[in-house]
Amino acid sequence: MSSNRRAFTIIELLTVVAVIAILSAILLPVLGGVLRSGEQAESINRMRQIAQWMQLYAQDSNDVVLPSRFDYRGQRFAGKAASVPNTRFTEAGALPAGRGTWCDILWQRNCQAEIDYVESRSPQSSGLFRVRAPDSMVWNDPNGSSSDPAFEFDYGALADWNAHPLRSRALLKKFDRNQIPPESGSGPPPPVPLVPPIPHGSGGGFQEVGAPGYFAANDWFRWLPDPDLDGEPWGISGAIETESHQEWQRYWTFSQLGNISKSMYLVDSWRGEVIADSSLAFDMLSNNLGAGQVDFRYDPTCLMLFLDGHAETIAPFNDIGELEGDRGLANPPANPADWDLGRGLWIRRLVEGY
Repeated sequence: MSSNRRAFTIIELLTVVAVIAILSAILLPVLGGVLRSGEQAESINRMRQIAQWMQLYAQDSNDVVLPSRFDYRGQRFAGKAASVPNTRFTEAGALPAGRGTWCDILWQRNCQAEIDYVESRSPQSSGLFRVRAPDSMVWNDPNGSSSDPAFEFDYGALADWNAHPLRSRALLKKFDRNQIPPESGSGPPPPVPLVPPIPHGSGGGFQEVGAPGYFAANDWFRWLPDPDLDGEPWGISGAIETESHQEWQRYWTFSQLGNISKSMYLVDSWRGEVIADSSLAFDMLSNNLGAGQVDFRYDPTCLMLFLDGHAETIAPFNDIGELEGDRGLANPPANPADWDLGRGLWIRRLVEGY
């Protein structure tokens, strides 16, 4: 029996390849968008969970808004959070006991399952993470199996490595290139320094690339002792003293605030757990030190959590003026009717007179 089979011609083969290429070009961005949408939805859920924990904290604390950072050293009752130093991972040195961020408070109050998991994976921590939130990821291999000797991290090596409840589901991609030592041209490359996140350092360390992104708290809500009464100054990257509302040893309550549905508490950041309440930290066009700390990790948007508990997708902006208009200025126009309100967000001036 004779066969009438024939081979593909080169024209037919090229046509098939071209069709596959066109379909790939169409589908890959769509699939990438679906992935980003899933990460964004999970991050929103984490923000909402944080908002619920903040409400529980307020119920137990006379309506007080969770402090963005605190320094309770010297106080009669310093509390359990950050009661021991943390020298692991991105901590370049010991963190003083009784000093920390909102993450430390919520971690020891609400994250028992995660604490047990981290402690079981980090036997040398000796109970450290029962009172202290990890400032970097500890869901990686605690023995360090990275092929790069400059790092002791292997993200993804363990189950649930990206399940930090106080961090974003999306991964960090940005880092501060100024922190990478230049190569000398001879010998091994210099070690890459571990850069603690804000407020413990300048943040943006290269070792954080590939780890879940930070949620940064609005530092308008900080609680710090008065330096004139033997309190230790604790400045952070991006802060501008002349724009600060600072009152020492001051808590804020929900009932004091003007509009909690517009008052920002958390924002996506690539620098750390806290973001300065300043124009510099939100200046996305500046190359100055401490500028542009917001992370538009859901290309091109970011997420914000507001004090009424809702999370919102925020379109790109160039500076803080676009978000809050004249309201955030230290000396806005005398007549509020003359104010440019921007997008109507409140970041720096959440109470009249501050």
